[in-house]
Amino acid sequence: MTVISLDSKKNNRLAVNDQKFFIKRVEHDGKVWVLPSECPHRGGPLHLGKQCEKTGAIVCPWHDNRISMHCIKRSSLPAISNKDLVHVVLPNDNYHIWSESKS
Repeated sequence: MTVISLDSKKNNRLAVNDQKFFIKRVEHDGKVWVLPSECPHRGGPLHLGKQCEKTGAIVCPWHDNRISMHCIKRSSLPAISNKDLVHVVLPNDNYHIWSESKS
């Protein structure tokens, strides 16, 4: 197990082994989550999706499927945040961090 710390203003993407994640501050609960980037429906890029203001679900940009936060949080990485600093627990030390802007 590995614990890393990153500045969420400078880095918003994380890969562990072959699985990609994105860092998201969820408005409904005010917490920072490290969520899987692939939509469970067809692998669409959830990190490019919008969050529904009414339900909090993330809308996949490929098929407009709404993935509930309850569902997506089950696949998230354990993390806590203190302002912009995010501490993430990883299963191993095979990871890569980068920043990617939303288009």
